[in-house]
Amino acid sequence: MKPREQIIVELVRLWVRKAEEDLAVARLVLESGQALRDAAGFHSQQAAEKYLKAFLTSHQIEFSKSHDIGLLLDAVSRVDRNLADGLAEVRRLTPLAVQFRYPGEDPPLSKLEAEECLQLAETCRTRVRSALHALSLE
Repeated sequence: MKPREQIIVELVRLWVRKAEEDLAVARLVLESGQALRDAAGFHSQQAAEKYLKAFLTSHQIEFSKSHDIGLLLDAVSRVDRNLADGLAEVRRLTPLAVQFRYPGEDPPLSKLEAEECLQLAETCRTRVRSALHALSLE
């Protein structure tokens, strides 16, 4: 049987790996030059969500199956107020979890908006990975 600490580290690595995949997809979509900006926004949101879930997992904090980044940041703030405060703007990504997955009345993201979404996800990546520095995530 694996020690609890090893199981936690493995779960954190899995969350980070999934987040890295979403971030890579968002970058590729934007770099492709195709008008797939909604997909870039969606994957940016997914990446940020998964980085936050990795952080919460590392601190053994339970979270619901929600896409609400605000709720995740509220949970993060119980452990690291500075991290949560520094990522407050990432809350803007929350609607992208569902907004563009289905046809609706929302206009597509502009190139600038999609790039801003990617930047928010990359900021989340940088700050969360820094907070997780004690774990070997590679």
